[in-house]
Amino acid sequence: MSAHSRLSYWLLAGLLLSVTPLFFVSVTGDLLRRIPPELYAFGHVGMFGVVSVLLMTTPALGARPFWQRAWLTLGCVLLLGGALELLQPLAGRSASLLDIWQNIVGAVAGIALLAPARRRAALLFTAAVLLTVTLQAPAIGLWDRAVARQQFPVLSDFDSRFDHRRWTTGTPDERVARIGQRSLRLDLEPGRYSGTLRRRSLGDWSDYSALELGLYLAGETAITMTLSVRDQAHFRRGGHYSDRFNQSVRLDPGWNTITVPIATIRTAPETRELALDDLAELVLFTGALQQPRTVYLDSVRLIR
Repeated sequence: MSAHSRLSYWLLAGLLLSVTPLFFVSVTGDLLRRIPPELYAFGHVGMFGVVSVLLMTTPALGARPFWQRAWLTLGCVLLLGGALELLQPLAGRSASLLDIWQNIVGAVAGIALLAPARRRAALLFTAAVLLTVTLQAPAIGLWDRAVARQQFPVLSDFDSRFDHRRWTTGTPDERVARIGQRSLRLDLEPGRYSGTLRRRSLGDWSDYSALELGLYLAGETAITMTLSVRDQAHFRRGGHYSDRFNQSVRLDPGWNTITVPIATIRTAPETRELALDDLAELVLFTGALQQPRTVYLDSVRLIR
């Protein structure tokens, strides 16, 4: 390795070392709370792709056959990635097997780039398949965030292809729709809680006067659901019931329009105001149902 190559090698290694502390910064912290979580998948893959290239070309392994270097590199990545995940709870973040998998996929991609010519095509194809499978969902999430920004202040009308993915449960349905072409069908089951939750692309509600939801209740008897809005601070403060917005809403058979003043949402916590520019969840749920019920969520929007 020439002096220039050694300098480049250690500069790149130093750059990677400098970004390692980001693994211990909470996504909900003030510094990074605006960064879409989907970007972290690309960060894991990219960082450990570079790590694998560094390990494969380090003088300590450079004289070994390719496959020995490849397996040693994968082992090092697994140990390093696992250690980082085990340490993250000490900094307020949670360990994740998905992160470790993303690290390995990045390492495979880096190793494939350095494969001998006779092996390179097969390894690059394998890496491409793993990257596609691993990064497809984060890529869709980023794309849908961009679509949601264009739609705002409409939070969901379920007409765009991936709109329903913003919600934890529910299936798109074209049979019942009052606004647009589709609604989100929610099949509520008997039990303590049943409903749906939206965790992304909520936007800033500060300049709006009301939240409006269109809901269609199938069947012949009314039910009561709870509408809840939580901000990021709610979870940092312990997630107490009195520290968020909660309102019971009665749904009669057929179409219902639920309108909630934004001022009511803002002042709902007992000892503070809800941060309307840093919302975390919008939840619609019911409890203690005696029998299964079906509700169609037709539109969710902010109005001035």
